Amino acid sequence: MGFTDWQQVGSIGAHSLPPFWGDSERLKSWVETIPFGQMPRVYMDIGKLDQFYKPASEFETLLAKNRVPFTWVVNDGKHEEAYWQAHVEEYLKAVDAAFAFVAGAVASGKPEKYLKGPVCHAGFKRLN
Repeated sequence: MGFTDWQQVGSIGAHSLPPFWGDSERLKSWVETIPFGQMPRVYMDIGKLDQFYKPASEFETLLAKNRVPFTWVVNDGKHEEAYWQAHVEEYLKAVDAAFAFVAGAVASGKPEKYLKGPVCHAGFKRLN
C-alpha cells in the first residue's frame, strides 16, 4: 500500500518484516511511478533468526538498488512474540520521529512548506 498509494503515505514501517509474495517483483514498477523527492521513507527491522530473514534481506537489497530511502535494523531474535515485545519500543520510536516531524511542521504555522506535493484531501479510508 505504501508504494502504490504513495500520495497518501510519507512513511512505511515494517516491524519483523515478512515480505508479501510478489512484492519484490513489483517494487521496481511501483518505484518508477513515484516522482523524484516524493518517495515514502521506509523503516524495517527483523531478527537474525527470523524465518523471513532471507526474503526480507533480499527486499532490503532491492530497496537500495531502487534508491528508496530506508532504515534497516537487524536484531537478535526470531519471528515470534518475544522478539516483537523486545523491539516494539524501538519501532514506535522510529514511527514517533515521523509524527514529531509532522507536529513540528503544523506548529510552524506553515506546514505546506514541508510538503513534497499537493495536500491530499482523500479523507479517511478503511484498510479492511
